[in-house]
Amino acid sequence: MNTGLFFLSLMACSNSKSTTDSEEVEEASWWEEEYDDESSGEEDKEDYDEEDKEDYDEEDKEDYGESTGLTFEAIISTDDGLGSFVFTFVGEEESSCSSEHEVLEAQTHTPCSSCDFAWELTLDSGSASGDSEACAELEVFSDAVLVYGHSTTLIAEYEGISYYELETYDDGSWSQEEGGYSFLDGSTWYFATK
Repeated sequence: MNTGLFFLSLMACSNSKSTTDSEEVEEASWWEEEYDDESSGEEDKEDYDEEDKEDYDEEDKEDYGESTGLTFEAIISTDDGLGSFVFTFVGEEESSCSSEHEVLEAQTHTPCSSCDFAWELTLDSGSASGDSEACAELEVFSDAVLVYGHSTTLIAEYEGISYYELETYDDGSWSQEEGGYSFLDGSTWYFATK
């Protein structure tokens, strides 16, 4: 009787060991398959880099690429208010135009309450280059009189340069130029929109 129980017990242990070994083999196979999947992932990534990225550049860039609308940048001397402007317009249909203007006349203007100083700037007729449809959007700046002010409201400091808000005067009141910034480098005043 005892011998029979001992024999059954041995059989049970043997089956248990066999099951464990089988599980280990299955786990090893699963790990190898997972490793193969990772290798496959690297190949897919390579395919994406070479093919899908090109698709993004060519197709999706139209939806998420260069923004449309008007931007400008100006360099003005704080000594006499003279300097230059460059206006750029990008249209919906990828048309674009840039127009360069010199400041012909300048006089100080009563600054806004949060401005350090302000100038009234009279531009020349300018020189435009680009698509005619986009250039038509910039004709308003030909011989224009513009008033801008350097605000004392700090936006950010970056690489030793302090950037301030840009104020504009129109229809008898001051307002913040949307997307505008202003900074000084000695007696040179730089301001622009982004």
